[in-house]
Amino acid sequence: MRFTKIGHYYLLVLTMIFFVGFRREVNPLLLLSGVMLGAFWINFFIPRWTMKGLTIHISLPEFFLPGEKGEYRLELSSKSRTGLVGVWLQAMPKEGKVRLERAHEYTPQRGLQRRALVYSVTFSKRGAYEFLPVCAYCDYPFGFLVAQKTFETDEIAAHKFWVFPKLTDVPPDIYDNIVGGSSMEESPSIQNSFERRSIGEFAGLRVWTTGDLWRRIHWRASARHEQLLVQNFDAFHAPSVFILADFRGAQPEQFEENVSLAASILRDVYQETVRSTARNGIIKLCILGDKRIDLDTRTTDDFYLDAMRAFALIQLPTQKENADTSDVDFEEARFLEEFQDGGVLRLDFGTEALAHKTS
Repeated sequence: MRFTKIGHYYLLVLTMIFFVGFRREVNPLLLLSGVMLGAFWINFFIPRWTMKGLTIHISLPEFFLPGEKGEYRLELSSKSRTGLVGVWLQAMPKEGKVRLERAHEYTPQRGLQRRALVYSVTFSKRGAYEFLPVCAYCDYPFGFLVAQKTFETDEIAAHKFWVFPKLTDVPPDIYDNIVGGSSMEESPSIQNSFERRSIGEFAGLRVWTTGDLWRRIHWRASARHEQLLVQNFDAFHAPSVFILADFRGAQPEQFEENVSLAASILRDVYQETVRSTARNGIIKLCILGDKRIDLDTRTTDDFYLDAMRAFALIQLPTQKENADTSDVDFEEARFLEEFQDGGVLRLDFGTEALAHKTS
């Protein structure tokens, strides 16, 4: 508990009234000071009771993008009889521009009151940002004293604002760098290259569902049946890709653009393999920067989110030797041996040719 500015003045006036009434034996003043003291004690106990029954729940989106406004939700719950009157919050990330957009208070059941607060936040750069300790305050009913409750539990600490790299359109000739296995077909487009290797025998049409590729839509049949229909193929097999993103030689002024390009390439490859109709393509990712990060769709539950989090955290190393790459060539060769129709895409951002594509 701490005094507010009004509380300091109130206590000063109370002390003066009591002192004058006591010295001059003026009963009305003593009575008034007793009433004022009662109000002071009420303001001491009620906020403490309110804080005791207060809980908090945080809802965050999976990710934010740099420069784009996103929203997160905080929900306060109180089981005390005073509810959430006179309660306010300070729940901010360590960085970013935050603004309260809207608030809604409701009672889902008797004896339980909730307040939903929706904040907007904008981050200027990628990364993982943590909450400052969430502090709740209450000065009900008179504002003389403020009770504070700080939420530093594991539930609050586990929440992070993930800001992924900005995604862009990938130049088609980037995929000229794919080194294929024995059955790999070269193509200046990842879409065209994957299309050649992944389509089996035509097996008719079916209704379009979320995740189907737009280019598989049969427009004439869709217009005739007044619903989206896609071409279905038997023995569909999506290709596998090993992506090596090497940032060790990248120029500092182009590093963020390099990360954005690498993340965008991963997005395109992921859509063409794992999220295709077959959902059977394998992606292996190796990121070399201030540390080495290895990810594989076979061993990671949520490969895409984990990969984007890795790109969000990767930094430019101070020395090129920081990352251990002694077995990268061996892993590439083993990958091509295991997946004859697969390919290896090397993204060496220290080369002039690839650096030029991001400038």
